[in-house]
Amino acid sequence: MKNLNKIAVIIVIVIITPCILSAQDPDARTLKGLVYDELLLNVRKAIDNNNLENAEVLLNYILDSYPDDADAQLMRGRVFAWQKKYMEAEMDLLKVTKNTPHYVDAWDALTDLYIWTDRWEDAEKSSEVCLKQAPDNGDYYVKYARILINLRKYPQARTALLKARNLHAHENQISYLLEQIQRIQSPVTWESGVALDYQSFNTLNKSEWWGTVEYVKKEFTGWTMLFDAAQYMRYDNRDAQLALEVYADAWHNAYYNIRTAMALSREFLPHYDIYGEFYQGFAGKWEGAVSYRLMMFDKNDVYIPAAAVGLYQGAFYLRYKFSYILDGNRKAMFNYLAIRYFYKTVDDYLEAAYGYGRDILQTLDLKTSDSQVFILRGQANLKKQWLFQWMVNFHLNPNDEKQAGGRIGVSYRW
Repeated sequence: MKNLNKIAVIIVIVIITPCILSAQDPDARTLKGLVYDELLLNVRKAIDNNNLENAEVLLNYILDSYPDDADAQLMRGRVFAWQKKYMEAEMDLLKVTKNTPHYVDAWDALTDLYIWTDRWEDAEKSSEVCLKQAPDNGDYYVKYARILINLRKYPQARTALLKARNLHAHENQISYLLEQIQRIQSPVTWESGVALDYQSFNTLNKSEWWGTVEYVKKEFTGWTMLFDAAQYMRYDNRDAQLALEVYADAWHNAYYNIRTAMALSREFLPHYDIYGEFYQGFAGKWEGAVSYRLMMFDKNDVYIPAAAVGLYQGAFYLRYKFSYILDGNRKAMFNYLAIRYFYKTVDDYLEAAYGYGRDILQTLDLKTSDSQVFILRGQANLKKQWLFQWMVNFHLNPNDEKQAGGRIGVSYRW
């Protein structure tokens, strides 16, 4: 039946073409004459009726007569792509971009083809050509952002979306994509890793301590669950901790983080460590957060309410957090400023941080006084599934007591 339809289309073409030509003067029988326009009109009608096979037959007929026609070649490339004939579609579209390199619609069609076939790196390159040729097209920036998100280039995607907003592109699409990158998630379902911690002190009354942390993380739709187990040695005592952590979407551009941890032997770790933080993104590049932490030690409990504000600016993320520490009748503050620079993706970054105040989280010492904290950390994507993490820290307080240490770790995704 399909073959009969194709034959019928060809017969119609053969019959009507001489009639149209005979009714026109010779100048009208050119590439842009009535015959060509009528055929293209029939192609569009076939496409509108989802009759892609007939559209392909008509386009083949046009290209047999006018093999270098960019419009017909572009249209056939799109028809091939809609029919999932991706190899033929790419050949047509590449020919158009080669013969007419400034034909932005051809580059856009090629971008769509690469998106549909999950060739995101190629889609990024062709999309960049579209933006170069049509820098005021907000829809192109939205499509470019979608590609960057799939490549985990979140900072670049955020910049593209803000540009699209300035060009008055579809706000619903922009908001949806911004929401996707508000909470950084793993690109695959599972992730696990192990890390080694070490801290040393220059005073005799404090013992060095070291430990290992193992974790496994599972991605669900709209939320992430992480379980970790840690073991530490300090003052010749061993302690262990089990923790369960959840990150989950709340509402538009908002998510929350809840973590509960329990020490097993309770030698120096808090018996229970309960933490919750709520994040809200706004204005495309700002993020506010409030948190509360309860650390239950053997002698007394520590309460830590905090507030933070973050800013995404290009490839940088800046965050300031203020913590108010309540320990019995003792009150203290801790200020923390971090600057993170993302390289190619959100999986590759370098972060420098400075803190001043009473730092219980790093020292695990209730008697600690105000100090300055310097931290440098980073992460690198070694291969597609492997990540390497590292961190070094240095503490200095007014009594010239020093603490230094760090962490190295590796993760695997599957």
